[in-house]
Amino acid sequence: MLRFEQVTKIYSGQRVVDCLDLEVKKGEFLVLIGPSGCGKTTTLKMINRLIEPSEGKIYMNGTDISRLDPVQLRRQIGYVIQQVGLFPNMTIQQNVDVVLRLLKRPLQERQERVRELLAMVGMDPALYAERYPNELSGGQQQRIGVLRALAADPPLILMDEPFGALDPITRESLQDEFKRLQEKLHKTIVFVTHDMDEALKLADRIVLMKDGRIVQAGPPEELLRHPANDFVAFFFGKKRKENEIYLETVDEVMNPAPVTIRPEQGVAEGVELMRRRHVDSLFVVDKEERFLGQVTIESLNREHLRAHQIIELLDTNVPTVLAGSKAETAFRIMTEQRLKYVPVVDTEGRLVGLVTRTSMVNALASVVWGDGISA
Repeated sequence: MLRFEQVTKIYSGQRVVDCLDLEVKKGEFLVLIGPSGCGKTTTLKMINRLIEPSEGKIYMNGTDISRLDPVQLRRQIGYVIQQVGLFPNMTIQQNVDVVLRLLKRPLQERQERVRELLAMVGMDPALYAERYPNELSGGQQQRIGVLRALAADPPLILMDEPFGALDPITRESLQDEFKRLQEKLHKTIVFVTHDMDEALKLADRIVLMKDGRIVQAGPPEELLRHPANDFVAFFFGKKRKENEIYLETVDEVMNPAPVTIRPEQGVAEGVELMRRRHVDSLFVVDKEERFLGQVTIESLNREHLRAHQIIELLDTNVPTVLAGSKAETAFRIMTEQRLKYVPVVDTEGRLVGLVTRTSMVNALASVVWGDGISA
C-alpha cells in the first residue's frame, strides 16, 4: 500500500527524518510513536504531501506520489487531526460530505452516505445531520472528524493524535469505537500518538522512532517482550517495569452470563426476572444479542404503572468496553463514573459479559496476594 525508500527531511541542516525505509501493508493499522521531535508527524505529513521530502521516494500502490497532483492525492486520503478542523459555519451534513462535494457526487448520494456514517457511530442522522459543530460535545466533534475522513471511502487514512485533546473517558470510548470500525472497514491507517497505551491498544504494528530513524518496528507483543535495545526497553518500561504485575483482560475477570431481556418483553416480565435472579438491573439485547442498553430497578419502580414494554424504560447511555481490552480500562471507567458495572461487547456490539465491582475486587486482590483468592 505504502512504501518509503530512503526518505529524508532536512530543516536548517538537521535531519528530522533520516533515510526512512518502511512499508505499510494494505489493511494494516500502523502506529508511529516516539519522543517529541522524533519525526513521526513529519513522516505522516509527507504521505499526503503537506510536507515534501528532501530526499527519497514515497510510493502509494506502486506509484511515486511526487508524480501525482497534490490536491488529487489528498482527495484519496482521509486525514484526521487533534484539533478536528470542522467548519463552524457548516452543518454536520456539510462537514462530513465536503470531499464528496469536491468530487461532484450527487446530492442524494451524499445525504445517504452521511446518514450511513452517522448511524455507524450511533449518532441519529435525524438529530445530528443539520446541527452545527458548536452544538456538539468534544467527543461528538471528533467522531465527525473521523467520519469526514471516511466519507469518500479512501483506501488510506492518516491520523495525527486525533484523540489527544479529549478527556480520558471520552478518549477510551472513541478508541474502542474506532477499533470496532477498523475491524469492520479494514482501512489502511497510519496513526501518530505519544500515548503508549493508545499504541498498544490500537496497533497491528508499532514503529518506534528516535532522531528521525526507526529504532524498532513490530507487533506490540514483540516490542514488549523483545525490545531491540535499551532505548526500546526504557521507552516501553516507563509504564511497564520488568517486575510489574499485569491485571487480566476484561474477558478474564467479567461475569460471562449477565441477565438479559429483549426490548419487546413486558415490564411485569422484567420485574419477575429481577426477583428470580436476585439482580437490580437487566441488560437489554436484540435477537442477535447486540447490546441496546439497560433497565434498572429504579426505573421499573418509578414507571411500572405507565410503561408496558421494556423498550419504554430503556437507558441507552451506558458505557461499554470492548472484549479483549485491559481490565484496567473497565476499572477506570467504573471508578471515574462511580458505576457498579460495565458491560463488555464484542466487535459486532454483542453483549458478552459484565465487569462488576466484585470482578474488580477479586482481580486486584489477585494482584496483591496472588492467585489463591476465591470469588
